[in-house]
Amino acid sequence: FPWRGWGLLPGIRTPTLIIGGQFDFLVPPSVLQRTRAELPNARFELIRYARHLPHLERPDAVKRHIEGFIERRRSWRGEQEDMEEGE
Repeated sequence: FPWRGWGLLPGIRTPTLIIGGQFDFLVPPSVLQRTRAELPNARFELIRYARHLPHLERPDAVKRHIEGFIERRRSWRGEQEDMEEGE
């Protein structure tokens, strides 16, 4: 994939959700999987039967993945806050 920013990705520590369509030929799942491998705190979700616009083609599936990602982050932050209060 012709992009020169691959070397920057390992330095990004922000939790990141990558969502892609199973049949996306513009940015294929293999590119998104590589992106996931390069980002230390990333999660990749493949939307089955979607192409390049999964948020329009399968909005319920995309919504479910976003909500799950946010909920996991929320529970992690809650654990961190509980630990800080116990100090």
